[in-house]
Amino acid sequence: MSDGHHRDGESPGGEVVYGLRMQGDERFFHIGSGSERRAHDLNHRSPAVRSFIETRGGDARVEVVILERHRCPARARLREMELVGRHQPETNTFGRSSIPAGILHGRPKRSKVRCSCGAPDCYGAEVDARSR
Repeated sequence: MSDGHHRDGESPGGEVVYGLRMQGDERFFHIGSGSERRAHDLNHRSPAVRSFIETRGGDARVEVVILERHRCPARARLREMELVGRHQPETNTFGRSSIPAGILHGRPKRSKVRCSCGAPDCYGAEVDARSR
């Protein structure tokens, strides 16, 4: 992230929460958040995700479902973790049993500071308001 709010080369406000599933399956094997470009990029995935895909027919069988859109990257990350906890996707290991403290604190991915993106739904601002 270039400034703690969005990725280099992308405009703020393009955060999505997405699910990956195999065609014909109702259940998501992975839930993530980030840019829509990231949602559709199957090449740069963890070994667990790549193995899951390859043993079930390859990339052509993967469906990408955009579950939610958020202007705030911290809100998207929080929703990702809430959905991972609820759906328990097979390839997600992070956040399955609880939402990590950094995410509850309002930090977007790869950031050490609370989000202050200015979006109307900014999760960092919500956390700030509650802690006053």
